[in-house]
Amino acid sequence: MTRLQCHDDKDVIQAIESAASAACQELDKQFPGWDNGGISSNFQGHLSEVITRMLKGQSVLDGVLGHRTHLPRLIIDDTFFGCPLIRGDMFLIHKPEKPVFGEPDRMLVLQPDSTRFRPISDAGDAFTSFEHAAAAAAKYLAAEGLTLEQAKELNLQVLPVEHVKNGTDRGFVIAGHAKAA
Repeated sequence: MTRLQCHDDKDVIQAIESAASAACQELDKQFPGWDNGGISSNFQGHLSEVITRMLKGQSVLDGVLGHRTHLPRLIIDDTFFGCPLIRGDMFLIHKPEKPVFGEPDRMLVLQPDSTRFRPISDAGDAFTSFEHAAAAAAKYLAAEGLTLEQAKELNLQVLPVEHVKNGTDRGFVIAGHAKAA
């Protein structure tokens, strides 16, 4: 079982920076000069970014190779919970369950300042951005003490939502799927 680690954990950042620094020190033996024509600080910064992307399971060479290279995801970031570019004004963390066709109100969500999942129709608040929701989802996974494999199996998703048009201040639906009261 793999320990759940986030891309912005201090120990993860330190390990990546140490690895990039060690690689640059070794390369500087062959290409001396650092910022004066050798291995530069920009080189080290880019190498840190490449290592980070690889730890997220993303290859930087797919375009050059012409095919997708599978790398295991070893750390999580916002993309673990969906596409951060998805549009919306409000977001909730969805916990996929067995589909209940025709009953979208049974969808389970984790709202802000909560540690338990509830039906989307009972949610009283939502996150203002994908990033805030993803950070809360990561915090929830860590608080539950889940491994990376267990977190993958749980498959939390950040989804855009909107208020149900029912005259109350409670309840949401997935954005674009609002029903009339």
